[in-house]
Amino acid sequence: MLRLVSPRLPGPHPRVLAALSLVFLLVACSSDEPAEPTDTESTAPDTRPGSTPPPSDVSGTSSGDIGTDPSTDASFPPTMPSPGETVEIDLGPWIDPPGEGRVIAAQVEREEQLLEGEGREARIGDYFLENDHARYIIEFGDRAIGPCAWDGNPIDVAPLGPDGTQAAQTIIGQICLLLNVGQTFRPERVEVIEDGSDGRAILAVTGRTAWLDFLNLRSMVDSVVPGFLALVPIDPDFQLPLTITVYYALSPDSRSLRVVTAFRSHHDRRIHFVATHLVLSGSTGSFFTPLGSTGGFGYRSLGADNLDSDPISFLSYLTAHGHYTFVPDPHERLARRLPVGGGMIAVSGAATVTHGADDLVGVLLANPRRLDTTAGYIGLDPGETAAVGYRLHTGTGSLQTTVDQVYADLGVDTAPVHGTVVDHEGAAAPNAIVTAVEQVGEGRERTLNQARTDDEGRFSMALPEGDYTLRARADGSLALREDLRVDAGAPIDVGTLALPESATVQVHIRSAAGDPVPGRVTVACEGGCGLRRPDSLEVEGAFQPPLGWERIVFVGVEGQTRFELAPGRYRVHVTRGMTWSTWPTDTVQSGGHLIDVDAGDELTLDAEIDRVVDTTGALGADFHIHAMASPDSSVADRTRVLDFLAGGLDVMVSSDHDAVTDFAPTIAALGAGDQITSLIGNEITTPNIGHINAFPLERDEDARRGGPVDWSNEGGDHLTLAQLAARIFDVDYERVLQVNHPAGTGTFGVMKADVLTGQSFANREELRMPPGDADPETGDTGLWTDDFTAVEIMNGFGTGNFWSGTRWWMTMIARGFSPAGTAVSDTHGIYGSLGASPRSFVFVDPGTDTPASMQTDRFVRSINSGRLIGTNGPFVTVEVSNTAGDVARIGDTLDVQDGPATALVRIQTPEWMQVDTLDLYMNVEDDLIGDPGQALTHPLEPTRRIPLDWNPQEHLVTIATGENEHRRWEQTVTVELDTDTDAWVIFMVRGLQTPNMRPVLSSGAQPLAFTNPLFLDADGGGYDNPPLAGLAAQRRTISAPLRFRHVSGRPVSDTLTPEDVGALFDALRCGVEDHVDGHGHHHHGHGHGHHHHGHDHGHGHHHHHGHGHHHHGPRR
Repeated sequence: MLRLVSPRLPGPHPRVLAALSLVFLLVACSSDEPAEPTDTESTAPDTRPGSTPPPSDVSGTSSGDIGTDPSTDASFPPTMPSPGETVEIDLGPWIDPPGEGRVIAAQVEREEQLLEGEGREARIGDYFLENDHARYIIEFGDRAIGPCAWDGNPIDVAPLGPDGTQAAQTIIGQICLLLNVGQTFRPERVEVIEDGSDGRAILAVTGRTAWLDFLNLRSMVDSVVPGFLALVPIDPDFQLPLTITVYYALSPDSRSLRVVTAFRSHHDRRIHFVATHLVLSGSTGSFFTPLGSTGGFGYRSLGADNLDSDPISFLSYLTAHGHYTFVPDPHERLARRLPVGGGMIAVSGAATVTHGADDLVGVLLANPRRLDTTAGYIGLDPGETAAVGYRLHTGTGSLQTTVDQVYADLGVDTAPVHGTVVDHEGAAAPNAIVTAVEQVGEGRERTLNQARTDDEGRFSMALPEGDYTLRARADGSLALREDLRVDAGAPIDVGTLALPESATVQVHIRSAAGDPVPGRVTVACEGGCGLRRPDSLEVEGAFQPPLGWERIVFVGVEGQTRFELAPGRYRVHVTRGMTWSTWPTDTVQSGGHLIDVDAGDELTLDAEIDRVVDTTGALGADFHIHAMASPDSSVADRTRVLDFLAGGLDVMVSSDHDAVTDFAPTIAALGAGDQITSLIGNEITTPNIGHINAFPLERDEDARRGGPVDWSNEGGDHLTLAQLAARIFDVDYERVLQVNHPAGTGTFGVMKADVLTGQSFANREELRMPPGDADPETGDTGLWTDDFTAVEIMNGFGTGNFWSGTRWWMTMIARGFSPAGTAVSDTHGIYGSLGASPRSFVFVDPGTDTPASMQTDRFVRSINSGRLIGTNGPFVTVEVSNTAGDVARIGDTLDVQDGPATALVRIQTPEWMQVDTLDLYMNVEDDLIGDPGQALTHPLEPTRRIPLDWNPQEHLVTIATGENEHRRWEQTVTVELDTDTDAWVIFMVRGLQTPNMRPVLSSGAQPLAFTNPLFLDADGGGYDNPPLAGLAAQRRTISAPLRFRHVSGRPVSDTLTPEDVGALFDALRCGVEDHVDGHGHHHHGHGHGHHHHGHDHGHGHHHHHGHGHHHHGPRR
């Protein structure tokens, strides 16, 4: 019999642990003490209904290997079904018995059979199961590329009220099967086994395994930790020969959907595999699991300091308007405080639950000859069957509407606890949240249930036996009931929980002229907030403001907000991003306006801010924005639009992962069309050519997820970058195709790209690309193309990624290929893009530089022509003139045959921001790139560095005056540009020794802006002699062994360095707003070029000289 045990393993090697984390990071894009191991427990617990019964014919012995060697034969059963036939198992022990009452399984034929909600994805033609308690819709008939690309999965679920109407929104993403960390289930047919007329509904979806297109384990792991896969007993290149049937069953009295996944092997020998379910959150809520490392809501993302999975009794996803709960079948040997069915890891809104094992280190480091005794592995002989199961509950915005039933299903002894929450005047407090926090001992706490009060202030929930504190919370108010003892079976009436009186604060945001304006109101507690703001026992930490702030409010066009605060001392500040002043004007120094409020106070704050930076002729835009359509973002479209409106952005470009989102209806609903606009885009999220943004697109309202591009070719050979570009550009208007975060598992890293020569060295077969032979001499695999128009240089605030992107970009420019360099937030979380930073400013035609007047075609043309800057704060414009008086701007080419050119670099920042350095990069050729695909992250020395001095009398300019003066720093620096060869010129403005931009931004990043290149034509033929063109041509003929002469070939067992760990997790981070500010490390042994380290100080119209030099190319 197959056994699930968790053997004591020696401490894994650091490289192995890091790569283990990598495996599960790949699946997702983020405890209690483990149970003692045993050598006698079965894979299955008791065979009571609802638990996982053992397969009826599993052998008690094992060949001990993983079934990938066809030379080892085994006998096939004489009557084994053909591949693809329904996997027949005895469903009796697995599902609820038939009953009396209404239940149905059928195909969706009418619109009213669908469900409403922000997560709605079902279509007519799908299938549904329904009783008086809930409706569950199973997708079937089409696919949409993504982590759960194939159909046959739960896609919309919602509870029903007593009158049969929908009682909560559908907010589920998807739940799909994941096998051996790289394969999934591809349905072939659906059968209604029982339609409900006999008291039970059963739907069966049958198919076979398929590669999970979203995840290419080999290429992604090998690109970061080469050789690791040789250490694990999972062969990513062996497609499991399984037929799979997923049974969905519902009885009239069922309070959950029963899901049983049955497997049958068609291999000629024993095989082993790990069964996992991938749970995509789908909406704007929080994961909840009581045994997790956070003690309740959220999760600790997998990382170098966290390689533990969370034991899962159940996993809920909760929003204010609906929720669902996933309950894997329990295994006795895993039990802790509650029954446990598996282990979970989660990253950025996606969770994986591995059935039968909560020690994922043990799963991946198992001895290949002991898989029959390793927890989490299923072993099958030819023709043999096995199954795993879970229950899916759906509820309202009150967690207890499913958790009470889950405890009953799991056989947990509980007691009902009920009471009433009132306000300070004794009136009912509806919609208050009551959280039951168990006191575990030694200062440890965990949440075991939570309820929302009804219109009468009443609540009730089931609690396991234990000692609790009840927290009742409303906005600005918290009541505690401590020392609550719960004994199983003994109902408790806790009586009345009275919320203390709070203070009311109103904030009015006005311009200097007195007009209401949008903005961001931030409230920070003096001396720390403590329980004045909820912790992870009550709500996921991602929904809490950064830096310990009490709250952030995004205010729309009405310019005012109202909220409640607990009595205490706070600092309040109001901002609107990088081009506006702050209130109070000394916010950066003081932290905000100090208030001290008592219970019952009503306080009104009049905050005056104004636009101070002159961006005439430019539109501020973010080309990389995620919201709830991305599986790794839980931000509602409305919240995301308010976020950027309050940050002063002009143009939002949606870029959800393999989903086509349109922010325009939300902008219109907010009445904000005069102040912000949007374009429809999509982050094409591939494991094999990186992540690519395309815009503007059209959303297909009739297609799932808006009709994203299927870069996998329906699971066939994946599109190359050139093929993808051809699809994107096959329209009669201009589009942007942007390479996102190119390092690591990004485009340049995964392709092993030499950006100087335009060659790639990644294996086509491993990347699932169309077949093709590598060049026998150079090794070029032909995956590179110049058919993209932009590349991200500044993605979030990480300086390492900035410098690696800058190097690659400058190298391409220097060989004659000049995609636009962009700055983006890549925001996923609710507070990742505060201040709408970073962003790009795109220079557009006169009369088209406001959100209301923007012309999409001209805006796109300006991007593709390189007429933009990237910035996290400063605003920069450049005009270059020659001796004839001709003027060129960013993206232009200027004739300089008759002598040096003069650049006027105009630098602006609001008064609260400071910069101190202007760097010039001109025909830089040294220290640019490493080996193909390898990122160099240390800062690149400029051709010339110009310190900036700021004189308040000369450079501090008052722009508007109301209750306060609203001012900016402004300085124009003159730089002479002298070159005798064609040259490119890029300027950077930096704050090297200046304060960071907190609290306008939550990041500790220093100010930084970069221009796209201007081009100098020294020979009269245009910019047609780029400085590295000749070297690029020579390098294209270098043989592969010479090209990779710097690759170390270090064995897998070598010591893992901190740099390796950093690269590992930076490469696979799903969201970038958590980037740590860093300065990179210096790579010794690279040339440093001919740089000019002048000490001149910049003043308005002061002259500086830059000279282009032609060297012998980048030193390697």
